[in-house]
Amino acid sequence: MTENQKTSQEGNINLQIDKIKKQIGEANNQIKKYVEKRNQLHEQVRKSRDEINLMKIERDTLNEKVKLLKEQRDLIRIKTTPIMEEVKAIDEKIAELKKTVPHVNHRALQEELDAVEWKISTTSVDLQEEKRLVGEVKELEIQLKGYKKIDKKHQKIKELISQRKTFDAQADVFHKELTDLAQKSQELHTKMIEKVNGLKKDKTEADS
Repeated sequence: MTENQKTSQEGNINLQIDKIKKQIGEANNQIKKYVEKRNQLHEQVRKSRDEINLMKIERDTLNEKVKLLKEQRDLIRIKTTPIMEEVKAIDEKIAELKKTVPHVNHRALQEELDAVEWKISTTSVDLQEEKRLVGEVKELEIQLKGYKKIDKKHQKIKELISQRKTFDAQADVFHKELTDLAQKSQELHTKMIEKVNGLKKDKTEADS
C-alpha cells in the first residue's frame, strides 16, 4: 500500500468517525429531549393525580350534602301527609255539621239575633213579651252554634293549609339546593373522568 493510499484510507476513517460522532451527538440530544419530555409527562401525571384526588374529595362532599338535603326534604314532605289527613277529617265533620244547621243564611240568622237583642236592650216591653224574646234569642243562639262550630273548623283548616304551605316552601328550598349541588357534583365528576383519561394518556406516553 502506497503512502497516498494510506493517507486516503486514514482520511476516510476519520470522516466515518466524525460522522459517527455526529450521529452519537444527535442521538444523545434526542435522548435528552425524550428524557425531558418523559419527566414533564411524569410531573403532569403527578399533578393530575393530585387534582383528581381533590376533585374526588369535593365531589364526595357535594354528594354527602345532597344526601343530607334529600333526607331533610323528605322529612318535611312526610309532615304534610298527616296535615292533609286532618284537613280531610275536618271536611267530613263540616259536612256532618251542615246537615244539622237550619237551611237559613248564617248572616241572616246573626242579623235576626242582633235585632232581637237590640230590641230587648232598648225597648220597654211587658214581661210576657220579654220572655218570648229571650226564648227567641236562645233558639237563634242554638241555631247559630252549629254555624260557629263550622266557622271554627274552617279556621282550623285555614291554619293547617298555611302550615302545609310553610312546609312545602321549606321542602322546595331544600330541593332546589340539592338539585344545584347534584348538578355541580355531576359536572365535577365529568371533569374528573376527563382528567383521569388525560392522566392515562400522559402515563402511556411517558412509559413509551
